[in-house]
Amino acid sequence: MEWLAAVGALANPISNIVDAVTGTGKAKAEAAEAAANAQTAAIQAQIEHDRLVAEQQRQTMTFALIGVGVLVAGFVAYRAVA
Repeated sequence: MEWLAAVGALANPISNIVDAVTGTGKAKAEAAEAAANAQTAAIQAQIEHDRLVAEQQRQTMTFALIGVGVLVAGFVAYRAVA
């Protein structure tokens, strides 16, 4: 079993040397980082979109409430005069 530990201890530096020569490890890391950055940007864009939709709905409800208030005030004024 000791030979297995020795092989494992040698495998990591050898794979680092191979990655350094071929650049595959760095390319994979850069690709993973780019994918993570793209996913983060997509999540942030979705959050901003949801925030804008919520703001638009809030404005719509506010104007609807004002409109109903004006209608009720008009009706009350009409009934008071008539």
